[in-house]
Amino acid sequence: MWAASAIVMALGVGLAAAADHGSAGVVLSLVAPLVGAAGLAAVFGSRVDPALEVARATPTSPRLVSLARVTVVFGYDLTLALGGSVVLTAAGVSTSLPDLIDSWLGPMALLSAISLLIAGVAGANTVIAIAAGLWTARAASGATTDTPALLGAPLHDTLLAAWTTSGLTLALAAVLAAAAVAAAPRSLRVTPS
Repeated sequence: MWAASAIVMALGVGLAAAADHGSAGVVLSLVAPLVGAAGLAAVFGSRVDPALEVARATPTSPRLVSLARVTVVFGYDLTLALGGSVVLTAAGVSTSLPDLIDSWLGPMALLSAISLLIAGVAGANTVIAIAAGLWTARAASGATTDTPALLGAPLHDTLLAAWTTSGLTLALAAVLAAAAVAAAPRSLRVTPS
């Protein structure tokens, strides 16, 4: 997961560097959310915790373990996106680091929080499929100038509002992430064998 996130983010930064001068933010706003969502989808599942019996023997709650995993994975993906933004700004592809970060931070937080919430009840493949579907809807919402007519103005405006960095987007991401952590089990039930 670590290498895959780094490779995809590096490819995204490369595409952003090759794009038109003003398109770096658009490219990163498409790549960073998908990397974050896929990373958090991969955090859950029995294949992620092969030493489950060790976790059951400790007094640490599954909720705390989940929170630690989420923090590390999202922090890693956030660091990759920030590093990519710094590289693009230093290379002169983008003139404003805050504007570049603003282009992807809200969408990344929101899509990651949605993935985290769904990951509690669905498998990683399902979560990645849903995240990819939402990502595709975002990409389609800004694809052409005819998109508002194709999607309908209310749906188009809602998609654009959800894929921008705003106080509402960040607050919704925080609420969804808190709900996902709260939904994690407080303790593991140990059944005698």
